[in-house]
Amino acid sequence: MPSTIKLKEQALYYASLGLAVFPLKPKSKFPATENGFHSATTDREEISRWWDKHPDYNIGIATGSISGGVFVIDLDIDEDKGLNGYEVLKEWQREHGDLPETWMAITGRGGYHLFYKDNSTVRSKVGIYEGVDIRGDGGYVVAPPSVHPNGRSYEWEIAPEDMPLTSANGKVLDFILPMPEKEQTFTTPETIAEGERNKTLFTQACSMRARGDAEEAILAAVRATNNSRCVPPLDDKEVEIIVKSSFKYKGGTAPYKAVLDDGKFRPVKEIPKLNPVTAAELDKMEIPPVVYLVEPILPEGLNMLGAPSKYYKSYMAIDLCLCICQGMDFLGFKTKKSACLYLDLESTKRRPRDRIRQILGNNPMPENFHLLTAEDDVKPIGNGFAEQIEGVLTDHPDIHLIVIDVFQRVRAAAKKNQTGYDRDYDDLGVIKKIADTHNVGVLLIHHTRKMKDPNDVFNELSGSVGIMGALDSAWVITKDERFSNEATLSITGRDMESRQLKVRFNKSTFRWEYIGTAEEIEKQRELSEYDQSPIKKTVKKLLDQSGGTWEGGASEIIEASKYFNSRIYDDASSVGKWINRFSNHFWLDGIEVNFGRKAGGNRKRVYVFTVPSVPSDHTVPSVPSVPDSSDR
Repeated sequence: MPSTIKLKEQALYYASLGLAVFPLKPKSKFPATENGFHSATTDREEISRWWDKHPDYNIGIATGSISGGVFVIDLDIDEDKGLNGYEVLKEWQREHGDLPETWMAITGRGGYHLFYKDNSTVRSKVGIYEGVDIRGDGGYVVAPPSVHPNGRSYEWEIAPEDMPLTSANGKVLDFILPMPEKEQTFTTPETIAEGERNKTLFTQACSMRARGDAEEAILAAVRATNNSRCVPPLDDKEVEIIVKSSFKYKGGTAPYKAVLDDGKFRPVKEIPKLNPVTAAELDKMEIPPVVYLVEPILPEGLNMLGAPSKYYKSYMAIDLCLCICQGMDFLGFKTKKSACLYLDLESTKRRPRDRIRQILGNNPMPENFHLLTAEDDVKPIGNGFAEQIEGVLTDHPDIHLIVIDVFQRVRAAAKKNQTGYDRDYDDLGVIKKIADTHNVGVLLIHHTRKMKDPNDVFNELSGSVGIMGALDSAWVITKDERFSNEATLSITGRDMESRQLKVRFNKSTFRWEYIGTAEEIEKQRELSEYDQSPIKKTVKKLLDQSGGTWEGGASEIIEASKYFNSRIYDDASSVGKWINRFSNHFWLDGIEVNFGRKAGGNRKRVYVFTVPSVPSDHTVPSVPSVPDSSDR
């Protein structure tokens, strides 16, 4: 459960963003005030009074015009009712394209809240699809870190501090304003109030499109309706967006087409000539091999290091640069000595200086480690970023690694009608071109999702599938426990072997250390578990007493442990499973393990432990049997 202090702080933080908040009953979705969401406010004194009186109140955010036009797409997941709004959205996006990235919260039941902003009024509506609701005017949502009735906390997947709130584009309107069926008729109201303008004009456009009207005729008709009946009329550009949105559905085609060629858009009719090469010609070409800055885990090209916050990923990136600048091994791997450029865009110059000093101690700071921070005027992608970085590379041609910490800080806002996939691929394409043109490596520091993927750790990188598609290599840090110093560094790439490295953050040296592969560490842990087990110790003592061969059940081993100062507290079933699991370890320890059943009614399972050098006809002293149903 979140601390009650954090609940108040978050409520005040949301108010500072212009979101009207109000209290909900503890671990509940129900308002704690008489007027419910009508009490919502951004007044700090009122908010403080509410949470000072009841620090464990949940937080409600009133949606709609009271919060500056914020509305929320509520994707509900309820297995009992067979609802999965998230899957509905995924299916819709496969046909129509991705919605733009925006603030996203994970609900207490595992669903999602997608926050958008729109200048026109979006009203609350239930069930626009199965498991999908809209929270707009007249509605509200529960905000992180409130606690769901089931005890789970609401969490941010993409928090307000990660990016600005995204304005709804045509793709979002496509999703929240489903197109009417062809047989439905549309009648234009005499007067269209402010809160109904977008929906009414969109419905008119869809109705005309369903009849087969041309886009020019639809645009002219919708403009006329807007100018004569909307109070007040929408801006003409908004009208154009609404009409274009109506052509995004199945059966419609967008009339404006262009292609991205070498970073620039050109009309589709200007088709470039293709010049294929033969396989024989390709075989004779001198194509340079992959160049590694860290052999063989970090190539030149576009790379990404992902981890949750507070996982010391910046320390890893700084240490990486220091090792490359000095030509020292990094995590036990050889580096190519060269200069580095580190963009610490979330800090002033104090923080990276302090971290470098922590890592280097009394050693001198390298002259070939260049830094830019939040104090420098680094422009976003598409607004001068590429030109600035190319200028630095021209001035410092010895730079071969650029670290951008964090990737989100150099990204511009999504363009209108741009899907998340397109945005990821466009932004990464700009950086990839810099890397390939100048033969340098770029390492993007990025966040991972809070929702884990047990099948593929690289799916946890925040963003669309376009992220992995554009990278030359990806690194992801994961931990079994958040506050553990040990972690797994998973690495994969286009032309490299995938691997999992076990690493440990040393808080004395402020450096990550390589401690082995995941397989090696698991073997070490298994061996330690075997060596320290009272089961193994008891079996060895039984063998010593019996001259090299002992036969008995799990209950007899437990009973014998009482006399050998290696007491076993597990039940017989657990002991049996342990022996099965570690039978190979016994063999490596010079002990053979055989399994059988005693004759008789209970058919108890027995284990025969033998040291091969001892004759098999050796007399075995009996050990008192303790009956146990789990041995049967």
